[in-house]
Amino acid sequence: MAFRVTEIINANTIKISPRWAWEGYAGEFIKIKNFNTTSVDVSNFIKTKLSNLLLNKEVELKNPTNATKGANNNDEITVNVYLNGVDISVYFPEMRSVA
Repeated sequence: MAFRVTEIINANTIKISPRWAWEGYAGEFIKIKNFNTTSVDVSNFIKTKLSNLLLNKEVELKNPTNATKGANNNDEITVNVYLNGVDISVYFPEMRSVA
């Protein structure tokens, strides 16, 4: 299923439409899996880069690992985000988490 990116919230969170549903949670907010925002001090740059790459584009969501209540009590899910079959983390080497 494809989802349209409707808003870039910050350096690792996007809003999509339609709503996703997984394990009793449902929402519009996505945490991008493996994006390490604690060690990168370029959040406005990353937010702009995400906007240029994803805003109003259709993406696929794969490998959900965590659904929680996030900011403003909204459900958020952590997933890999794919654009045209490519995991977007390849476009953001500065954001990759070190395993």
